[in-house]
Amino acid sequence: MAILREISCVYTFREVDDDILNVTLDSPEKVYQVFKHLKHETKERFIVVNLNSQHQIINY
Repeated sequence: MAILREISCVYTFREVDDDILNVTLDSPEKVYQVFKHLKHETKERFIVVNLNSQHQIINY
C-alpha cells in the first residue's frame, strides 16, 4: 500500500496592520519586504497571495 501526504487548508480571520493592505506588490523585492518575517519560521510555509488588479493584497 502506498502512503501519500495530504495538505489540509485552514481558513481563518486575523487582524493585520493596515499598511500591509495598501502596499502595491509590483516587484519581487516588494513581496520580499512584506513577507520577510516568514524566514524566521521554524517550519516551511506555503502561502498564496491574492491580488486585485492594482496589485494590492486582497488576502493571503
